[in-house]
Amino acid sequence: QHFARQPVSGMEVFKHFHRLNLRETFSACVVEKLLEVYPQEHKKRQLLEGPNFRERLDFHQYLVFPAGFSAHVIANRTNEASRHQKVPLRDADVVIYPLEVALDTEQVRSLNGLMSYVKNFQIKDEISWSRPSQSIHSVMQHPTRRTPVIAAWWKHACKAAQIICKIPKRDFHAEDVRERKLIQEQYIALLMQAKESKTNEQAGRAPQSATEAIVTQLRNLEMSLSLKDIVSFRMLAKDRQDGTTVQDLRAQEAAGQKQEEDEAEDEEHYGETEEQKEIRLKNKATHSQRPMPNTMQVKVHWPSFQFFFLASTDGFWNTKADAPDDAAQGGQTKPSHVPRTRLKRSIVRQPVLSARMANMRVEAIQKGHNAHRIVRWAEVTMGSMSVVNCNAQKHQPSRHIMSMKPFVKKNGAPVCFFAGVNTFEMHDATVEAGDTPMASILEPWEGLASHTRDVFSPETPAMLSQLGFLKDHVKDTGKLMICAFTRVGEVRAVDWVPFRRRMMHFKDLGKKDLGYTLIRRPSQQAIDREVLVKLQRKVEKLVGKSNMNGCFESVVEGVQACTVDEYNSMHVLTKQAQLAPLRCKAIRSGQPQAFQFQWHNLQRPNAVVTSSAPPLHMGTS
Repeated sequence: QHFARQPVSGMEVFKHFHRLNLRETFSACVVEKLLEVYPQEHKKRQLLEGPNFRERLDFHQYLVFPAGFSAHVIANRTNEASRHQKVPLRDADVVIYPLEVALDTEQVRSLNGLMSYVKNFQIKDEISWSRPSQSIHSVMQHPTRRTPVIAAWWKHACKAAQIICKIPKRDFHAEDVRERKLIQEQYIALLMQAKESKTNEQAGRAPQSATEAIVTQLRNLEMSLSLKDIVSFRMLAKDRQDGTTVQDLRAQEAAGQKQEEDEAEDEEHYGETEEQKEIRLKNKATHSQRPMPNTMQVKVHWPSFQFFFLASTDGFWNTKADAPDDAAQGGQTKPSHVPRTRLKRSIVRQPVLSARMANMRVEAIQKGHNAHRIVRWAEVTMGSMSVVNCNAQKHQPSRHIMSMKPFVKKNGAPVCFFAGVNTFEMHDATVEAGDTPMASILEPWEGLASHTRDVFSPETPAMLSQLGFLKDHVKDTGKLMICAFTRVGEVRAVDWVPFRRRMMHFKDLGKKDLGYTLIRRPSQQAIDREVLVKLQRKVEKLVGKSNMNGCFESVVEGVQACTVDEYNSMHVLTKQAQLAPLRCKAIRSGQPQAFQFQWHNLQRPNAVVTSSAPPLHMGTS
């Protein structure tokens, strides 16, 4: 519509875009006026959210509807007052305005097509790394060069089959490490030779052909390497040539920065006596043993987030078709300045699915320093969550796909999801006033309220009993202790199978594979070996790294789920499942490797259940 088939005058272009700008400005004013007339708390505002009315009035089809955020950040200067008062060095308070996102089937098709293209390109690029630069036909007359080239093509074929069939290969295999080391040394040697040959050529001590031969070998080797490897090999060659390493450069940079800080401090205390300077340096040496804590506090409030999935059924604009060619019109031509008029805009994107999350809050606090001990607290709450089938009528039970029931109120607002994550990492066992103890993270269900504890609040026997076999590793240095707790309200979900099949069809739109016909048929021994390797990887993920310990607990207030499928023209097939309130607990240790998992019901018939963990205290009001 914006590109003419024939030359047009500048005034015609001006009038055309002037009309478009007027239309866009008018649409923006109408939408802004509607939002002003019907505020967020108005009962009719629900009919004006997302694409329900904006598709009819907005000039653009938005992927992310206009939104904004407000952030207030306070940064305190590091001095004696802030050190004494233990105030946060950085305090951020962020409010994100309601955000609405709309995604349609054509956009999903485009995204899937783009990701498929990138995936296929990466596979082809990885295969091309091992492709020899010489063909077998070109070396058939040279017996000495024929055997290496044929062997290289066989290696290339095996590598391509391994990539296409996704044959697993053990990482850091000894043979691969030796081969990579040889390639690295060969590349560095060629790089050194190329530089030396270039220097000799400029001095007139070597011909130009010698340099070109070395550069050709270097480029042929680079064709089989990734960009990351080339950069790392060149950096290593530079370090070897200069005689300096990255660690030396960092040490020099740190020394220079320290010298600048000392000079700035001497200028700040200009005119002091020798005794005052000696006292200042002595106090600085005392405080330098324990640096200023890196404290931080962040609060984020997100009133609502709404996601719409739409089905695109037609083109974006409906316009009058141009006149046929001159021959069909009997040689009569229409004037080129006649604009193409736009007819009534149709609703081309129909809402299919809507998901909404309301009143989300994220709060985090950090205390301590990485060199001694650092403690972090994080808390996430959500007021409500719902998923709606927009194709179903309001009175139909299949309309509400999923919802969460609030289980408590915090500051007068309902909460249907709560998550608390605390971490504690200690590198120095010495304790001074103001340090945070281990007891402050052992109760993650308390949220951020635990950060007020100090060294005079030790661990109680009840806290240590919850850690199980980790209670003997509380005082270990160099270990990262993670304590997490989640609580989810009662979940109600309905699975309408025809609707789910339709969504799965939309999800796979635009996906394209390479279409190779190679199929892997591994032996039973190879399958057993792969299963053992996968099991080892899963065990490593469960227990974590050697410096990590963790205690994770989760509470689900209950689940009610049912699936409905078509049976015949008069009946449907329904399957229903219910889950009573459940508590799960997992404890893991990286060194020594250990993992423990247990769960039990919170409500049992004719029995009283005692929980090892206290209830969630969230200030019910």
